Amino acid sequence: ATHPRAIGRGVRVVEEDHWDGLPTGQGRRTTTGDVPPQPRRERPRGEETGPLRALLNRAAAAHIEVGRRPLSVYDELTGT
Repeated sequence: ATHPRAIGRGVRVVEEDHWDGLPTGQGRRTTTGDVPPQPRRERPRGEETGPLRALLNRAAAAHIEVGRRPLSVYDELTGT
């Protein structure tokens, strides 16, 4: 493919007007790299867990009680 403004083969053509009207990030509340990450707390020995358990323990969703029912309930609902 060629572009009418390309000087030669393999030249990158950047149209600066393409970005007009998009947010510049000025005044945004979320930043990246400004605040150093907090050091991880050392865990006492003997509390070894797998990586999945460690992620679940940090997630708020891991502490929600979920109702459980036997699969036969679905058979009753569908009439099978």
